[in-house]
Amino acid sequence: MSVDYYFKNRLSKNSKELQQIMDKPWLADHIKNGHGPLCAAYPQEYTSEGDTPSFMPLIRNGLEQHTDYTLGGWGGRPEYKNGNHMQDGNDLKNGVPDSHYTFQRWLPAIQNDWAARADWCVADEYSKANHQPVARILGESVRTVRPGEKIILDASPSFDPDKNSLSYQWWQYREAGSVQTKVAIKHADEKRAEQIVPDNPGKQLHLILELTDNGTPNLKSYKRVILNVNWTSCMNFHPYCHVVLNRPTLLPSAPAPIPGTV
Repeated sequence: MSVDYYFKNRLSKNSKELQQIMDKPWLADHIKNGHGPLCAAYPQEYTSEGDTPSFMPLIRNGLEQHTDYTLGGWGGRPEYKNGNHMQDGNDLKNGVPDSHYTFQRWLPAIQNDWAARADWCVADEYSKANHQPVARILGESVRTVRPGEKIILDASPSFDPDKNSLSYQWWQYREAGSVQTKVAIKHADEKRAEQIVPDNPGKQLHLILELTDNGTPNLKSYKRVILNVNWTSCMNFHPYCHVVLNRPTLLPSAPAPIPGTV
């Protein structure tokens, strides 16, 4: 339930701030009114989509969730339970496991992205709408590393197609990896950050670059860096599917096209 009392009079698990960007006034202002016939045809009065886990990973935002839904991203972070059955995992919200937070942590970025796409529907020039920044890094997206090694995280190739200013945030996606201890990232809010590999041989660490522009609305793109600690010593290594601890890892993919150009 995205908003209190809208579905069978039940309370929502979302905060009041999140409910506001999913409620009727927001949807009317940013999507349904003044954004052309396609947006006007949206049938619901408030945001409450049931197919989020299936569709959202297909949006090329840099999290690469379309390659493996269990990586986590805008479609939540499903886990395999009882064979091929998938259900929501638990992401840590203030240190407490919460299956709702697997979606809630991304909702402001998702809603802004949707609003920008609605603006594209009526903009008669490229410059009259905002477009997602392009997150890029120096070095590989998947790296074999050693405990104690200093890792350079460099997002200097990133850019914004609208020439907007960019802000950078590097953070550990703990739930997506098998390194569960919190690691320190030096200069986490700068273009170039550093991280010392923890002493967790055979484990996997996911680091996320979150790139935000200052356009209207603010838009985000991401880049995921996967560190396989002591990769070559892992007994479960498979040279073809790159399995560590029986978990497929993300392989580098071709850069996504600049948003709004295709």
